[in-house]
Amino acid sequence: MLTVFGSTALDTIRTPNKVLKDVLGGAATFAGISASFFVDTGLIAVVGSDFPKKYHNTLAKYLDLRGFVIQKGKTFRYDGSYDQTLSTRTTNKTELNVLGTFKPEVPESYKKSEFVYLANNDPDQNSSLIREFDNLKFSMCDTIEFWISTKRNSVIKMIKNVDAVVINDEEAKLLTKEHNLIKCAKKMMKLGRKIHNHQKGGAWLASLF
Repeated sequence: MLTVFGSTALDTIRTPNKVLKDVLGGAATFAGISASFFVDTGLIAVVGSDFPKKYHNTLAKYLDLRGFVIQKGKTFRYDGSYDQTLSTRTTNKTELNVLGTFKPEVPESYKKSEFVYLANNDPDQNSSLIREFDNLKFSMCDTIEFWISTKRNSVIKMIKNVDAVVINDEEAKLLTKEHNLIKCAKKMMKLGRKIHNHQKGGAWLASLF
């Protein structure tokens, strides 16, 4: 079983040709649904009372939702703009809402998971949650500019607690405080991870160290 922990969101996505408002988003949402085609996947996430029923039904179609929580308040929201190439993103607004006060709990049935993906989420929560699993074969985390800018030390701690990290070029530069990607990679390697996935222009480049 795979357990995915992270954000389920209502996103506003702006491209040169179209704007979509309050659509189903979140790192855990996309990771979980994608993984569900290959493995039983449980989702640990929180949404607010404003989360549309139709999106809940979509999640339920693909995922085990015993770790999915609905709290009073507003769902996490992200607003981002993409350029003409759709490879460069600008964050306009991030509203944590119920995610900011979420106290995640791992369902007993999830604790047997051999695989855990800590999707883009508060790195302190991620580091705490990973300790709940005793039978792990492989774990991986993700992060974004927001967390690196606000909780850099916590992001580094989180990375040291997992087997692999997914990070794009700009995030790697921000985290390591280096502009040269080779220097970025060397600093990332010193954090002790086995695998680093670097993303650029929508293509995944996996490097095994």
